[in-house]
Amino acid sequence: MSAPSVRWLPVFGLGILHSAITLCWVFYNLYLPQLLGAFGFAASAVAMLLVVEGLLGAVLEPVMGALSDRTRRNILTRFSLIAAGVIGASLLFVGIPLFSLSGSTALRWVLPVLLVAWALAMTVFRSPALALLGQYAAPASLPLAAGVLGTLGSLAAASGPATRAYWLSLGPLATFTVGSLALLAGLLVLRWLDNRLPLEMLPTTGPSQSSMPLWLLFVTGLGVTFGFRLLLDGLSRHLTLTGAEPPGGLIPVLFAATALASLPCGALAMRLSGNWLMILGLLAMATFSGLSASITSPTASLGVALALGLAFSFVNNGLFPFALDHVAPERAGLALGLYFGGTALAICLFNAAGPFWKTVAPASCLLFALLSFLFAAACVAAASLLSFLTERSFASQRT
Repeated sequence: MSAPSVRWLPVFGLGILHSAITLCWVFYNLYLPQLLGAFGFAASAVAMLLVVEGLLGAVLEPVMGALSDRTRRNILTRFSLIAAGVIGASLLFVGIPLFSLSGSTALRWVLPVLLVAWALAMTVFRSPALALLGQYAAPASLPLAAGVLGTLGSLAAASGPATRAYWLSLGPLATFTVGSLALLAGLLVLRWLDNRLPLEMLPTTGPSQSSMPLWLLFVTGLGVTFGFRLLLDGLSRHLTLTGAEPPGGLIPVLFAATALASLPCGALAMRLSGNWLMILGLLAMATFSGLSASITSPTASLGVALALGLAFSFVNNGLFPFALDHVAPERAGLALGLYFGGTALAICLFNAAGPFWKTVAPASCLLFALLSFLFAAACVAAASLLSFLTERSFASQRT
């Protein structure tokens, strides 16, 4: 009897951990200005801190992914790295509000150190953990398995703005404790479900050697994330100016649409390659970024937010096939680390130029977002072409 193409139990465990990671970042961004302001830091310190975290993340994401690859054949060792990162991040996440309770302005520099340390701890395990998806799903089923992660992660992202008032009413200590417990629970569930998967039955993803330049993963992550940040900034300001905010708010609607569309898009994507899925999603996001500047009513903004969520689910579902199908299995962690390193650099660049973007008209921001998505689509297309040519060369050499 043939082995199943997806090991659903550990995939759902990985999705739970992924949603816990997203939830922690929602809490972090929600309370960051308040925590720094309580210790007398200027408002500009928030952007400066995010710039530093982004720069460090751009370096550490690929490093930690590569480190996990060195121990790929030993699942226990890979999980040791993931567990160390999760436990360290959980302890630091609780330590941040505990330190803020001291109110000691004489030691206020400790707070930024704790914040940066937590952000770095999160980079220790994200790429190694998500690289496990390549061992839980056969190549043809990666988009569908990725749909589980997209659904759970997008639900966590959508819940942030929708429940903002509730989390703020709890205070930082209770909120950050919830985030820490969610991380630990995600780790325990993933470990328990992974133990139910026999090592000898793990499917293999990817060719025997990488068939495209890995730097294309980095610049693709840079283009996707930079475009997405510009899109949210420009569209949010445009809707505020025109009074066309959709019912429920832009971000909750967008991520809710992404969550609902992730699994159906994953099923559809099994008929396409991951690269084509990403290209279609990026072209759709570029198109709707251009159309967004003409929105003048809540109904139109609701339609565009839903369409953007659908397009973003294509990008999310195509990420894992794009990153994993064209690299050797022993470099899966590095591949995802490079992509997320690009996303970290994009966040760094966006925050570094934050004051500039506030002076740019919303329509111009949306135009830059359109160009950024087109750049990312071109990177994916270039990777597809190079991969095709490389695999053809390998085939001709074998014959």
